[in-house]
Amino acid sequence: VLNLDLRWEQGQLGLYIPATGRHIATLVGALDRADRAEARADRAEARADHAESALDQAQARIRQLEAQLRNRPNP
Repeated sequence: VLNLDLRWEQGQLGLYIPATGRHIATLVGALDRADRAEARADRAEARADHAESALDQAQARIRQLEAQLRNRPNP
């Protein structure tokens, strides 16, 4: 009725759609993919935080150098 096939892959029984050639994700597989996606998001957030910190430091240095230029005596 559903036109699905059962397949044994990597030690687990899974559903396969022969018409499209796609596998239907198992709960374990979906949770595993979600965990990996969350880990990637965490790493991306850490990189963004690091980049933001570096930008803040660079902007502070620019302000410092601009102040030195403004306070520099004219020749």
